[in-house]
Amino acid sequence: MGTRFGALFFASIALCGSIIFAVSVSKSLRGSSVMFPLLLLGRLLLGTGNSGMRIVQDRVTAFWFQHKELSLAFGVTLSFSRLGSVINYLVTSKIVKHYGLEVLFWSCAGLCCCGFIFALILSMLDQQGTKKITSNCSEKKPRKKLSISDIGQFSATFWLLTIVTMFSYSTIIPYVADSSKLYQDKYGYSKSEASYIAGEPYDVAMVAAPIVGIIVDRVGYRGFLMIFSAAFTVPILPLVVFTNIPAYLASLIIGFNYTFAAVSMWPSVPLLVKPRALGTAMGILTSLQYIGIGATNVGMGRILSFYEHSDKMKGWTEALIFLTVIIIICLFFSILLNVVDSKQGAVLNKKRKKCLRDSDASSSVHTSESINAEERPLLAADFRSRIAPKYQALVSSAGSGSSFGSSINKV
Repeated sequence: MGTRFGALFFASIALCGSIIFAVSVSKSLRGSSVMFPLLLLGRLLLGTGNSGMRIVQDRVTAFWFQHKELSLAFGVTLSFSRLGSVINYLVTSKIVKHYGLEVLFWSCAGLCCCGFIFALILSMLDQQGTKKITSNCSEKKPRKKLSISDIGQFSATFWLLTIVTMFSYSTIIPYVADSSKLYQDKYGYSKSEASYIAGEPYDVAMVAAPIVGIIVDRVGYRGFLMIFSAAFTVPILPLVVFTNIPAYLASLIIGFNYTFAAVSMWPSVPLLVKPRALGTAMGILTSLQYIGIGATNVGMGRILSFYEHSDKMKGWTEALIFLTVIIIICLFFSILLNVVDSKQGAVLNKKRKKCLRDSDASSSVHTSESINAEERPLLAADFRSRIAPKYQALVSSAGSGSSFGSSINKV
């Protein structure tokens, strides 16, 4: 499909989904038989478009910032993503209160329209940048296409990274989504106060993600940061249930752990797969991430609904123990990931300067191999294979090949 077409394609799908969803809640269709099918269709298209755009965004970021400030670039994109989440927490309820649902959803459709415009600009900039790179290359090579064998050659490190990402997001995202109700039931906060505290992890990510990205680019240790993030998340969830830890403090810690996890996990993918398979790798990672989040939300919903009309805090206790088990599994696979990675060159924990040196060395090897044999500088082996036979024949025909011929053979 390609990056440019993919950006426009998925942005247009998301735009169509948002418009259909906004139409479905209009007064003329509200309560009709077509409202619910339109709601489902709109949500389906919106989710498909947004997921696809996430993959395109990660692929573009990895392409233009590979072996550069990759973690910083991912941190900036994460910061803007979380800015949207923060705005959602702050503004949505106020728009509904003053203007109603219809205005809210049409405003969302307008934002998706802006997203389509920016996707168009992104495609144009990507095309211009690619042309400059191509024009600067003295030798144009045919582009290798992705094959099924490339997916089969994904390393064990990549699959372990996928599992770690899935379990990490399956813990943090459902907790943030449900924590507003938890803070109301346990601490007695109002709905608006609880929403602000529940949105703190996204506030932290919005501010800290670029800073953490700079740190990760400088010091490396992505694999160790994944262990750090999971290990510091494990005690927080039981503390929320069994102690009176302040809600804002728990949310802040969750926010920092989430930021370190996201900025260390996603930039690790380009280090583990071939460039032509990067989009597929990001797609696999994103799909399994959403599968994990969806399954966890189902489990959380069943636990909480079972205790909804009896002991709510018992329901929250079991729900957070359920999340604690998931993050412990994430911690186990994080440690296993580092063990396997250390046996495969410790790619994840290299510093950026080390990655740059390895990349330059690899590039020089590939470049020297790609030069035509007739054009590269003569080496000793080349002298024997290309030059010596001609002079051997010349010397033999002259009948005096003793000294000169023997000297050539020695070479």
